[in-house]
Amino acid sequence: MNRGYVLIAVLIFAGVGFVHSASAQLTAERTFSQSEYFPGIPIQVTIHITGESDQPLTVVDTIPDGLEIHGKHSGVVSGNQISFESSITSTGVKNHVYYVMSHSGSQGDALFEGTVNGQVIGGETTLVQGTLEPLGIFQHHTDLGNPITPGNARYDSASQEYFIQGYWNQGGTGGAGGHVIYSEMNGDFSLEAKMQTENPINGGAYIGIMDYIETHTPYYIFYRNAKDTLLNELWVNTLGVFYTTGMELPSTVPYEKAKIVRRGDKGEIYYSDPTTGNWILFSEQMLYFTNPVYAVIGEWHSDDSSNTIEHFIEVQLTELSDSSTGNWEIYK
Repeated sequence: MNRGYVLIAVLIFAGVGFVHSASAQLTAERTFSQSEYFPGIPIQVTIHITGESDQPLTVVDTIPDGLEIHGKHSGVVSGNQISFESSITSTGVKNHVYYVMSHSGSQGDALFEGTVNGQVIGGETTLVQGTLEPLGIFQHHTDLGNPITPGNARYDSASQEYFIQGYWNQGGTGGAGGHVIYSEMNGDFSLEAKMQTENPINGGAYIGIMDYIETHTPYYIFYRNAKDTLLNELWVNTLGVFYTTGMELPSTVPYEKAKIVRRGDKGEIYYSDPTTGNWILFSEQMLYFTNPVYAVIGEWHSDDSSNTIEHFIEVQLTELSDSSTGNWEIYK
């Protein structure tokens, strides 16, 4: 009898020991923040890995032609591959995140391929090329941030006027927001328009230059405040820190149109004299963006009680003779 009890005890002990020494199966899945790609809009790629605590990891993901790595990440980029060396955390999980972006000219579905410790990454593999919705002289339009209701835009081909409707951006602090119409631009250019607000609440209309089309993009804009009809200059630098220059056009100064110009590393903002039609320089700002950049007209507001409708008249987007590109390519 005693030997039987001893045998049972040994078997139980052995069973318990087997459970504790078993290795958790390694799994890896890729997910995208959205299923379609558009020029200038960053997409988050997340590789979610589970396995045994402290297990070393070598992650290699191959980026499809037509897309490029965008922004900050903890990986190493070589050609069209990004790699990560890490280990699974004590909770049995490890996530690696990076961003990709396309520019004009990208075509077709984008197929990702990658491995973790030689094992194929599962989950989502394909980004579908989105269908652009051109409006007038612009390439596409989209929301920035997370509005309570998707915005929209329309173009009146008879009058050549643009109307942008947007909604409050949930959780937005600083940065760009609302709804924008945009075009990808290389080289120097100017963008001008008359800006009108249909319903005066906490928001307004703007024309501007964005480094890419996302809430926390560096940007340089000429903004019409719907409440007091002042024109403001706003800027975000490459570190994502929000700045306002504090420059405002006094309400006593008459103006008709607004214009923003990219000249190499420099941005310039003008307003036109309604009597003479001459352009008057309002401000200048050094810009440390990457190339290409995006010419935008847009709306934003900070009141969650309603939506805004912004009206843009006599809009002109003009390519200029290139000046020295300087830092436009240094900060990639």
